[in-house]
Amino acid sequence: MAPKNTRLNLVKARLLIETDELTAAKNLLNSLRAENEDNANFWLTQALYANASDNRPQATKDLIKALGIDPYFHQALVMLYEFAIRGGDKEVFVTQAEAIVKTYPKNILAKNILAQFYYIEQDFTRARALYKSLLKQEESINRPMVLNTLAIMALDEDIEVAHKYITQAFELNSTHPEILDTLGWVLVQKGQLEDGLGHLRKAFARDSNNPEIRYHIGFALVKLNRNKEAIEELQKAVSVQRPFYNRNKAQTLLDSIQ
Repeated sequence: MAPKNTRLNLVKARLLIETDELTAAKNLLNSLRAENEDNANFWLTQALYANASDNRPQATKDLIKALGIDPYFHQALVMLYEFAIRGGDKEVFVTQAEAIVKTYPKNILAKNILAQFYYIEQDFTRARALYKSLLKQEESINRPMVLNTLAIMALDEDIEVAHKYITQAFELNSTHPEILDTLGWVLVQKGQLEDGLGHLRKAFARDSNNPEIRYHIGFALVKLNRNKEAIEELQKAVSVQRPFYNRNKAQTLLDSIQ
């Protein structure tokens, strides 16, 4: 390996970080720093080192440097996003992402990551605006999943709008479990119980480990007065260890029919 080959040396540094050889990684990065002040990939690697060294503030500063050099360097923005949703500095991520989206409105990935962040934070007003903007752009995006997310956000406000969005998503992708689940759930909310349950069953067939789908199936079965089947589905849903959005509702519904 040629010592002057920056790309290969950064690959080596990342390997050292992954194998917890942090002293060696630090020494290698220090040797590369003088010639790589304007290299976004160097600062991303520096951020990986800082994070592995339990220095999240420094990792954040390094990521900001990377994005300052290359606003389209999505790996750096994704890492900031991951910090934010795991309890890190949310304001830093939002500030960086908003600035990138404002300056580079065609930066689809940045816009999508920011929309996803607002969606997770349940700031549906901001999330909805960004997702609608994505639908208007000609560049390639995962249009069915954007429509699916818009449908979910509309559920509690306007069931007909939710139905419109999820129907469009289903027309583009009729096999994705999340789309099938949302379509089934919307139909159940509209009182079309048998049709809704059918789509929920199809969603479950494609993603049998998703407790949210089991809750939706259990809910539909209760509405159909098929409580014995509903109890089985709801018990399996609440027995899952990982968190899911409607766990409390699933438990309350189960308690009400046992």
